[in-house]
Amino acid sequence: MGKKEKEQLSCDELSRKMEEVKSILRKWHCDQNPSSRNDINTLYEIIYLLDCID
Repeated sequence: MGKKEKEQLSCDELSRKMEEVKSILRKWHCDQNPSSRNDINTLYEIIYLLDCID
């Protein structure tokens, strides 16, 4: 069973994709009814982790 090699992204491409993901997450957060603390905490953790990937 041969595994497909993951496509290598340049730093610029990776950076751009991270920004896209972060904007989608932030939009999702704005659209949510902030009734669930867990959802919000998870979202903040994801954004924090994405901000740390540099």
